[in-house]
Amino acid sequence: KDFIYKANQVTLTCLQLINVERQNEMINIRFIRAVVESYIVSRWIDEELHRVQSYLHSSTSASLIKKT
Repeated sequence: KDFIYKANQVTLTCLQLINVERQNEMINIRFIRAVVESYIVSRWIDEELHRVQSYLHSSTSASLIKKT
């Protein structure tokens, strides 16, 4: 829950920064870029995990996860 709360805070901060930029003020777009990239990677990891779990039998997934 703490992670989700912090992720929501980061998202809110990004949206506030975008709003500030729309007011013609300078912002650090590297921060926003890093946040967006982290969300993309997180989503990709979730999709890969789901894909792997759908193909693997439950008896083999634990041993394969330990190897990575």
